[in-house]
Amino acid sequence: MGPGPAPSLARLAGIHAVQPHRPGCVELALGDGCHGLLDVAMLADFALGAAVRAQVGRDQPLPTLTLTLEFERARFPPGLSVRAWSEPVRSSLGRAQGVLVSDGVTNGQCCATFTIPADAARLDPLPWEAPGSAVPAAVHEQPGSSEALLAAACSASGSSTTLRPAEAMLNRSRQVQGAVVFRLAASLPAALTGDDARLVSGHLQFLAPAGSGLPVSAHPEVLGEKRRTLFVRTEIRQGDRLVAAGSFVFRRG
Repeated sequence: MGPGPAPSLARLAGIHAVQPHRPGCVELALGDGCHGLLDVAMLADFALGAAVRAQVGRDQPLPTLTLTLEFERARFPPGLSVRAWSEPVRSSLGRAQGVLVSDGVTNGQCCATFTIPADAARLDPLPWEAPGSAVPAAVHEQPGSSEALLAAACSASGSSTTLRPAEAMLNRSRQVQGAVVFRLAASLPAALTGDDARLVSGHLQFLAPAGSGLPVSAHPEVLGEKRRTLFVRTEIRQGDRLVAAGSFVFRRG
């Protein structure tokens, strides 16, 4: 089975494989341009998933159960990549961890847990998971285009944010991509966080898939503040279903 097309948002971000830093790793990088949290979350999700698929097969579907991102810097530098490696698969769960790197400097960490369904229909491998792949999925088309697409599909009401998923935001199973849900959960109104707040840590649990037919809404709650640090819990709902819940830490200034 040959590689299938890359998801639309991955093409916009120019996600591609690079030579791994060390044996046993998978390394994916973003294309040239200015990238936002959506691109970085997507890069981490795909790199961590690729590390697990290196063990279980490139055509194996991997629904994301949890995704965690930790950032050490206020901005995402150019040339950002994720080096990921997988732990041995146990109890039909795949776990992977990785580091965010630019010019040899660590910019953060990431980890994820995936379920490995035994009876799911197989998928075409992603382009960067093909043997010897080192070619971008596509040239980066427009800096910030992923964030602009997300912003155009979102509306705010009070402290909540509602996303009406665009076609480009769907994965190969016709559900909203996990990175899009993560980014939505981290989309907090300035009235809650302040204009200068930045995400330093985020952990999201995916309770159910978010389908393409209904709006998806984020409902954040500020749990507490400590000097410049803000602690937030967010629920993601689609209709009356809870599809994800997470904890986020923001830093002002």
